Amino acid sequence: MPRQGPTIAETALRLIRERGPLALDDLVPGIVAAGRTRARDPRRAVMAAIDAHPGFVQAWDGRWCSLVDQLEGAVFTTALTELERRDEIVVLRDDLALVERLAARLIPLAGGDMAHVDLFGDFFELPWRWLEDEDDSPMREILGADLADDLLGFVVELGLPPGDDEDGILRELVDERRHARILHGPEGWLPALGRGQLLGLRVRSGTLEPLAIEPREIHGPHVARAASRVASLAQLVLGPDPSWFGPAVLPLEGLLELVATEAPEILRRPLPPFEEVVRRAGLEALDGYVAHRGFDWRRRAFWQVPDLDMPWAYQPSRFVH
Repeated sequence: MPRQGPTIAETALRLIRERGPLALDDLVPGIVAAGRTRARDPRRAVMAAIDAHPGFVQAWDGRWCSLVDQLEGAVFTTALTELERRDEIVVLRDDLALVERLAARLIPLAGGDMAHVDLFGDFFELPWRWLEDEDDSPMREILGADLADDLLGFVVELGLPPGDDEDGILRELVDERRHARILHGPEGWLPALGRGQLLGLRVRSGTLEPLAIEPREIHGPHVARAASRVASLAQLVLGPDPSWFGPAVLPLEGLLELVATEAPEILRRPLPPFEEVVRRAGLEALDGYVAHRGFDWRRRAFWQVPDLDMPWAYQPSRFVH
């Protein structure tokens, strides 16, 4: 019979909110004392619960933090395409990875409604590849003229060459974007954006608040300071320059986690979309990874993607010693 009351993860988050970030060995006694686990190896049980829950983020010193609390006041910005504005969706780009984690299971929208994370293909009811292969009809006919035009416009706004092979472009887009994740909410949940405005997603009092960001808000000395801090955090793993023999790339989500735990204050003023901040930090970002400028992205087969708690980083986490 399932045990009634808070889960291990919920109890751990409560303890963290009461006491601040905690190491695993400091969490376990409190969870056992609360009667949330009777496992023979409570340490393993607590670790498994933390791993399975998106609400935790680990600081560089090894302590566990509450992701929602670390991001209180944070604003994540993104430029919306015409397709996103019209259909009131937000494509969850790589630099919105932490927003995706929050919206998927943790917090509602400001006002109480829930945001939903879905697949791009499911939202637009895109055909599956095996159906495309069996149907020789043009994609414009399969999708419908309106959706086909919307998707072709989306391709252009993404900065991809439109090309002359409309059917091939649509088939490639359907294939590549089917499993992309999107965020959507009730009708009217997104603010109307004027010319040059970005969408901001702010974490406020345990909710996700959409807001319009003016261009002037993402310019100024605070952006340069944020980029400098991001550069120093990336160097913890990548080293000071490409000559370092350790990991050549760092997951962008991992860098965002470092910012959330080590420098959350820089997220509390609107910044350009985070990939732009990464570039201003003298780094490059591609397909969800960050590297030193000049990295040969064609060498993907040789990437050494780091686990951030391993001792091979340039400055190993203190908790691995």
